[in-house]
Amino acid sequence: MKKISIAALIIATAAGNAHAFKLNPMNRDVDAPEGTVADQFSEPVHEQITRSARERFVKRCIEETPTDAVCKLNSRPDAVIQDSLIRGVWWNDDPNQSLYRASALIWVGHMWDAKRRANNTAYVIDSRYKMHYRSHYGDMQFLHSMASADGEQATYTKKNILMWAEFAYGMAINEFKPYTYFKDVKIENLSRYFARQADWQLSYIMRPKYHLKDTPNDFADHALGSLLHMVEDSYSAAHIERDYSASKTCPTGHIKRFLAYTNQDSKKHGAADTLKAYENSEHADIPVEVAAQLIWFARRKADWVKEVAPYLDKMVYCTEGTAEVAGAGIYQEVK
Repeated sequence: MKKISIAALIIATAAGNAHAFKLNPMNRDVDAPEGTVADQFSEPVHEQITRSARERFVKRCIEETPTDAVCKLNSRPDAVIQDSLIRGVWWNDDPNQSLYRASALIWVGHMWDAKRRANNTAYVIDSRYKMHYRSHYGDMQFLHSMASADGEQATYTKKNILMWAEFAYGMAINEFKPYTYFKDVKIENLSRYFARQADWQLSYIMRPKYHLKDTPNDFADHALGSLLHMVEDSYSAAHIERDYSASKTCPTGHIKRFLAYTNQDSKKHGAADTLKAYENSEHADIPVEVAAQLIWFARRKADWVKEVAPYLDKMVYCTEGTAEVAGAGIYQEVK
């Protein structure tokens, strides 16, 4: 069994656990202590969901429109371990794209510092910080379908999630290009999170910084992967409390409340994001179906207002207007 370096484990153990369904970006067996940052990157949960979703999309595409070139373009078996869609799924955990290279230890060090600052009320992790500080411990935890703090109103969390979904989807269908400026993206509330980058191009955050030998580096697929990650995370019990029973308003169930990571126990949270926890869930097929539908929307360039937004609003993030304010849930850290 291959193992990560002792130095990485020492720093990772100090850093604590990041919050999201787990990834395995190094695509090899990793013997990492439970509850560490290294442990977070030991299981291909997101990869499994995304690959299954893509297979489901291809099957539907061939069945419904067998002569469509879109089906052919997406029906090839994975020629490489990762492509831009999978790399994009990793992005929410590593927005600065520091992992998977020699700079992985820098990422771990940043996560240790982010956790330290998040536990100190003197710090507010916002646009002054690197993106991966913000996505794990700061104001952009909606990238994992979570609230950014206990007590946050569900309407506010959902608004941010749908804001990011619209932004990522716009990039995924090439409505927004790598050279588009942030100030030219007219999505409500986006400027709140990128005010300091108003005169920067979108490539600042989403252009792939990796090299793929056998497949193109694709900006649009990279952005679509980010959308899939956020939505897949929403089906983790440590991220959102859901009631899966159908109602007239919410035919696939509703969100009882968004959870916030700040006061959660990292080990309890991490246990809910494992491959075993995902596979043992009676609802394990739902994130696959939802991700497949989003791939379908993107490949068809479906209209955001008429199709995609209503689907996310009513089928994925339906709240019935009764959702509680955010909290740690059953994952509360005992202090």
